Amino acid sequence: MKSEVVDAETVVIRKALEYAYNYCKCYRQIKQVFVFSDSQSSIRKLERTNAFSSQQNVIEAHEYAEKLHDINVRTKVEWVSSHSDIQHNEIVDKLAKEATTITDNVEDTEYVSHVKRNARATTRDN
Repeated sequence: MKSEVVDAETVVIRKALEYAYNYCKCYRQIKQVFVFSDSQSSIRKLERTNAFSSQQNVIEAHEYAEKLHDINVRTKVEWVSSHSDIQHNEIVDKLAKEATTITDNVEDTEYVSHVKRNARATTRDN
């Protein structure tokens, strides 16, 4: 496993913004897009403008938000509480967790969060 759940959740937000951009290009009457996530960590990553170069998904999410802005679509990423009876939220959570074990689903990248976790575990074990 080369990623953490937060990385998969960040990929999902980027993919949602990418989908929204492509959809809004075709349906120009749409003026606002909301992306909901129960991952506070992913949302915090997106709020930082000084993303590490290894956080390509954060950079690309910002690029899609900017592209949406360029076609006059406001974008908002909102936190929602997990396990709050939001339709399909549990399914998305399960898929994000599964995606962390399949490299193709979270791009072929070793994420900073994964490296940090391994480093902390190695330090504790020694």
